[in-house]
Amino acid sequence: MNFLGHATPVTFPGGVSVVGHPTTQCLVRSDNVLEIHAHGAEGGVSIAFERLNLPSVKSLSNQVLEFDLEFLVKPDGDVGRHGGIYYGNHQSDRQTKGNTCLDWIDRADDRGYRFYETGSDHHLSLNVLLPRRKEPINHLKIIIKDNGEQILVAGDDIWKVRNVGPVHLLDKPCLGFWVWPNNQIRISNFVVRPYTGKVKKKSIF
Repeated sequence: MNFLGHATPVTFPGGVSVVGHPTTQCLVRSDNVLEIHAHGAEGGVSIAFERLNLPSVKSLSNQVLEFDLEFLVKPDGDVGRHGGIYYGNHQSDRQTKGNTCLDWIDRADDRGYRFYETGSDHHLSLNVLLPRRKEPINHLKIIIKDNGEQILVAGDDIWKVRNVGPVHLLDKPCLGFWVWPNNQIRISNFVVRPYTGKVKKKSIF
């Protein structure tokens, strides 16, 4: 079931509520630019589709989420840059089961992009995707196919992951963004559009 027949830009609303630690800052710089700054603890924001200028639908099947995600600082410590996006069925934080999460982490043991189902046991569905020699890519695409496969396109690289999380049937669809303590990210130019069945990049992992 497709929910969009054309590309639809996400519009970030003012007055969004923080999820996670209350000291987190969620700064709407313009209609298409959102920044999240976390201080002493993890935090972020989760926004229902209707507040993002998207239809409140029951499926993300055969859709593409395309956006820019930039880390604004590189914190000290083992974890380093850590944060990302989650999407799916509720407006809670990433510790609550029911969404799919894509994030980046600098930590040596699992450095790279990671796809997983949210929840306190998210390590059970963890997929570490990016070779550790590389840096995070600012422009990302997430393709959600009707067979349960999800595809991450980051620069010239493509990763295919099956059945990461429950994204097909949604009661209260939302987009969420989060960062680890002392991290800052900027999300911009977010568009949701139909999947056409074509992915043209260099390498598939």
